[in-house]
Amino acid sequence: GLDDIGLTLEKAPAIAAFESRMAQERPWV
Repeated sequence: GLDDIGLTLEKAPAIAAFESRMAQERPWV
């Protein structure tokens, strides 16, 4: 529902930061 979408949008910046950090630390993943 809209609540799920809202939660995802709120977490999106943190998720993007996590993914970019993981890509730098473990580029083979």
